[in-house]
Amino acid sequence: DGSKYQVDIRVFGDEGALLLDVERERLEVRRHDGKNFTMAIPHNAGDYECDVPPNRFVELIQGHGANQSPGEVAARSVELIDAMFRSASQRGRPVTV
Repeated sequence: DGSKYQVDIRVFGDEGALLLDVERERLEVRRHDGKNFTMAIPHNAGDYECDVPPNRFVELIQGHGANQSPGEVAARSVELIDAMFRSASQRGRPVTV
């Protein structure tokens, strides 16, 4: 139907925030020290089809195909999620990852 997938990622840290919006083709860094910047992203640069990852995941669950995703990616993701929970439990204080 021509509509883009909605991917809006916001990462907040002790120096500011990173904002990525694929639908609007926008990447911004907003820093507490005022050194903000916006990166120009060409039209349709973030355009992609999102059918392959979920379909491959289902195939793996069904016992078909091979998992080509390195375990390191999953391990780092779990570390980040753990850090988010630890930071949230400490009123948003920075924590070590």
